[in-house]
Amino acid sequence: MHQVISAELLKLLQMKAVTRVNNNNDAKPPPVTPMVREPIIRQLTHPELIKEVRGIHYSLVVIELLCQEEDSTFSSVGGRYSSVAGNYEVSTSGRPGTYD
Repeated sequence: MHQVISAELLKLLQMKAVTRVNNNNDAKPPPVTPMVREPIIRQLTHPELIKEVRGIHYSLVVIELLCQEEDSTFSSVGGRYSSVAGNYEVSTSGRPGTYD
């Protein structure tokens, strides 16, 4: 079974650095080690950071409420599963109470 990887991952895996192992017990040290680049990070202003944190917090609150409602729905029907998650939308705008 062959696994398909993306071109980006392939590029990351092809970046290698030579490593030397000073271990006399190791007959054949590994010649290379794959290196993975760090993601590109951009600076956030304070208002942008607040917006991101609020959006993440809001999404977590919505997910928690959905889990609680699903759990109570599951319990109230005597074990029959009833999905209610499709009835909700999660805002990605970062403002609680708004929907995209």
